[in-house]
Amino acid sequence: MRGVPHVFLAIVASLNSSGGFLPCKRRRTPTYLRENRENNGDLSKRIREARQTQDSFIEGLQKRISIVSKSQEFDEQLRGCSIVELPTVCFDALLPNQRLSGSTTDPTFMAFIRKLGLGGSFVMTSLNNRQRRMRRFGVVAKIEFVDMDGDLEDCTAVSFVLLGRQRCEIIGPTDSMSERIGRWRRGYDPDGEELRLGWGSESFVRRTSPAEDVVQDATISSPQIGSPPDVSEWTTNRIRTVEDKVEEVDPATIDHATRLIPLVEKWIDLASDQSTYDNTDVVAATRRKSGEPGLSVDAAALLRKVQSELGEMPRPSTPTAFCLWVAALINPLPPLGVSTECRGAILEAESAKSRLEILERTLVKSLNNLDGTRPLNM
Repeated sequence: MRGVPHVFLAIVASLNSSGGFLPCKRRRTPTYLRENRENNGDLSKRIREARQTQDSFIEGLQKRISIVSKSQEFDEQLRGCSIVELPTVCFDALLPNQRLSGSTTDPTFMAFIRKLGLGGSFVMTSLNNRQRRMRRFGVVAKIEFVDMDGDLEDCTAVSFVLLGRQRCEIIGPTDSMSERIGRWRRGYDPDGEELRLGWGSESFVRRTSPAEDVVQDATISSPQIGSPPDVSEWTTNRIRTVEDKVEEVDPATIDHATRLIPLVEKWIDLASDQSTYDNTDVVAATRRKSGEPGLSVDAAALLRKVQSELGEMPRPSTPTAFCLWVAALINPLPPLGVSTECRGAILEAESAKSRLEILERTLVKSLNNLDGTRPLNM
């Protein structure tokens, strides 16, 4: 080919023989090599981080499965065994299926909640203000939610939700009963300025009649502690769980419970109606401002939520379960503040007849308040 440079002809010959250009390697400059090492280093770091995240997730999932498994095992134990051992705290008169939400900065209570963990259980009892003694009847409470402000060891606050599960009795002698439980006292604060949770010996109210299915003697009390541990260290108590959905009662008691149903229905109607609180004579702890109409909460929404959590109202044929349900309704959590507190007294009452009498008095007083007939003396 006349006039065509020899170099071009050589290139054409190469194309014809190979079918295309042969790849040409990029020259690896120092900059290229450095960037390549950095990219490889970043990739390795991301892989390590991903593996650590995966390991943490798997470890957390395994712990969660273990917690759920233990919680389920304890649920079965509660249903299948009437006597168990749990720590006890004097806190509030929580009822079955009630949820208590709160937060704490108390170091002992934070450690207690963290130690028991999500799904853990303890006994919650309350103070009989008239006798200044602990109530021996309470409820098994389950830790349903925990949120820590900070790391496990350095958190400054813990938010929690406690679920009331089953009524129970702390086992001990009929009279002069003393047990080591948790209670908030100024004496447990090193500076003596604030109420702090601590564990120590507390006196309990006298039982007016011995339990039919538990022999009341010293051998069934919680084990005696040789040398008292530090007040921040909790110990357990022997408790008897009580099944309230099955009980033997006389027809008169069932009739009494039946007669209360219309009062409960009337209470729900009045307490849920926002116009009820336009009457400034109606006492309600949740008023936006004392002496003025209106509440700071939506009463109807609150009571719908409470009824949803409590479930269907028990039949009058199980009057104790019926009383506990209604008491949890008229003393709801969070509080509405239109009824006097009756939860502790109903827990403490030793017969269905006594529980119904307490409930009826509380219902009538609350109804008189809600219709403006006779305001509560809170």
